[in-house]
Amino acid sequence: MEQKIKAEIRKNNMKLYPIYEMFGLDFMFYYAIELLFFTQIKELPVANVVLLDSFYAIFSIISQFIVIFIINKIGKKRGLLLGNVLNLIQLLLIVFGNNFVIFIFAKAISAIGFGLKNVTETTFLNSTIPETKRKGEIFTKIDGKGYAKYSYFKSITTLISGFLFEVNPYIPMFLCTLCLVITIIIARNFKEVEEPEIKQNNEQVKVSKNMKQNFLFIFKSKRLRALLSMIAMIWALLCVQSTYNTAILKDIGVSAGMIGLIRALMELIKGVYSAKANDFNKKYSNTLLTRIALTICVAMIIWGIITLLPIDYRIQALIIIVSSTFIYILKGVYQIIKKRYMSNFMKANTLTQIYSVNSIIDNLVRMLVSYITSVILNFMNIRYASLFMGIILAIFVFMISLYMKSRIGLSPEHYDKTDVEI
Repeated sequence: MEQKIKAEIRKNNMKLYPIYEMFGLDFMFYYAIELLFFTQIKELPVANVVLLDSFYAIFSIISQFIVIFIINKIGKKRGLLLGNVLNLIQLLLIVFGNNFVIFIFAKAISAIGFGLKNVTETTFLNSTIPETKRKGEIFTKIDGKGYAKYSYFKSITTLISGFLFEVNPYIPMFLCTLCLVITIIIARNFKEVEEPEIKQNNEQVKVSKNMKQNFLFIFKSKRLRALLSMIAMIWALLCVQSTYNTAILKDIGVSAGMIGLIRALMELIKGVYSAKANDFNKKYSNTLLTRIALTICVAMIIWGIITLLPIDYRIQALIIIVSSTFIYILKGVYQIIKKRYMSNFMKANTLTQIYSVNSIIDNLVRMLVSYITSVILNFMNIRYASLFMGIILAIFVFMISLYMKSRIGLSPEHYDKTDVEI
């Protein structure tokens, strides 16, 4: 391929990518009303909605191996496109499905879809940028621009979705579908700078062996065990608290429109503070991840206590909103800082493998926490469940933080060779 043509392809890809992120980084119009849609329209109990998260996590773990082989076969661009198509199919199954089994199947499809997206989006952008001294800076600039567009657009869609749900529950789902269609159209206009090579059987076997080596490396590296355990715990906490937050607000009498407004404001706050991750890291250093995890646990405990007390629901809602603000501030920081911590492993190929294993561990912990949460909800209401789970998860966080102490936050040269190389 001529250099001039390659340059045009790179320019076109880098121009489209922030727009792609804005529409397609995640589901728009959806998450603010997901719990309401499942419980009110599909008539699922909250426990089953949480259980769907466990199934999603299981499928995500399994799909990591499938995703690698698919991408090696069809390339990054086609893998990215296929991921979005699968997400569209998943959404249609939720809209038209009428039983729990169909929703489980939808989560399986979504796990593969997001698995493909998670691996291909970053690697596709990275392969698009030419090899220069400023490549990392260019990557951060493009990715940051896209993430900012995504955060602001999501805050608007979150606000609108709550009110539209009260008009007609299917309107937000239709708009989410429309965003996915736009994302697919944009993805079709991406082009590979280098045509993907078809992997031979012996190369596929090599990929499988590399995955096994990744697991062995985790068991050898005390640093990775500590870091990935806390990152996974925080991710699981964020998923659980999101469901609990919506359920508790609905339980005390807050309307779907107001819940959408609250979530929209939280998304704006998250977008603003994600740019301040370095400031938080400088101030709190090695304790930052522990502080993030404990803040979420304490918030859940507070939600449980104040909703069990005979307090006016407006005061309850205000306390929940204030505590949620702290969560979203730290959520924005977490999304950036976890990449920085994992990047201390230096080598690009090593980092790619670590991200893959990180996804597996994230979903394994999420599966376990979501399953425990769904079981708890079968024995107590959402208020007691929030209090109980907040205390239990805080104990787990404390145990992980003790193990993590003195094992993360150092510069790469301060670790043993077995902690930074695969």
